Amino acid sequence: MIAQYLLRHQISEFVPQNSFFHQSDAEMSDTSQKFPLLSKVGERIFSGTFLGLALLAVAGWVYLLSEIFVKFVVWCFDYFSQ
Repeated sequence: MIAQYLLRHQISEFVPQNSFFHQSDAEMSDTSQKFPLLSKVGERIFSGTFLGLALLAVAGWVYLLSEIFVKFVVWCFDYFSQ
């Protein structure tokens, strides 16, 4: 929706009027009504990809911090056991 707004309002002087980017709102809604499953799947894929990347980043930070903590604990046992 945002991309369609940006395409329609910011580059309208560079795109011919009869191109794909200058569809009316009725034509756009007809397209989304023809393929409602595809639009829902597209939204879910985007959300799922974002969530997956966020969880991967969190898992990386947890691994990094836990590895540093374990090294610190081992160092403490080694240092104070002497």
